[in-house]
Amino acid sequence: MTTVRRFGRRRLAAEWVGTFFLVLVAAGAQVVSAVTGGEIGRAAAAIAPGVMVPALIYALGETSSAHLNSAVTQASAARGHFPECRVPA
Repeated sequence: MTTVRRFGRRRLAAEWVGTFFLVLVAAGAQVVSAVTGGEIGRAAAAIAPGVMVPALIYALGETSSAHLNSAVTQASAARGHFPECRVPA
C-alpha cells in the first residue's frame, strides 16, 4: 500500500469520525433535552457542538487538516480552495 493511499484512508477515517461525533453531540443534546423534559437548556444544547469542534480539531486536526465534515471538504475542493488530490475518495 502506498503512502498516499494510506494517508488518504486515514484522512477519510478522520473525517468520518469527526462528522459522526459532531452530529452525535448536536443531535444528542436535542434528544436528551426532549427525553428529560427540557432539563438541558437551549444554551447547553447550543454550546455542546461548539465545545466538540475544538476537541475534534485537537484530536484529529493533524490527520485531517481539521476537516471534520466531508461535505465542507468536497465544497472547498470544488471551489478551488482545497487541493483535489487530498480529498478522500
